[in-house]
Amino acid sequence: MSLMGALLHQNTAKLFRTNKKFLSFDGYFEVVYSADNRLLDEVTEPTDMGTYNYSPSTAGESEKEKRDAKEYHFWNDMIPYFIYHNSNYQP
Repeated sequence: MSLMGALLHQNTAKLFRTNKKFLSFDGYFEVVYSADNRLLDEVTEPTDMGTYNYSPSTAGESEKEKRDAKEYHFWNDMIPYFIYHNSNYQP
């Protein structure tokens, strides 16, 4: 994904060495790698690890469907992340 699409997964990235986020075809699954190709997961870096998306932001064909998908993703996936974080290991 672009840097904008992966912006919330850059908390532990070093300056000019961004983490890389990949999304499954259907938009439900994410995986994040560091700039040096380490998988960021619950053990290595829970702050930036990939997550499951209950409402993929990539769904929809029309502009309205795309806008709706982004809004659903915000409320169903991003807000819970800000409240609960990714794991019990995350401060």
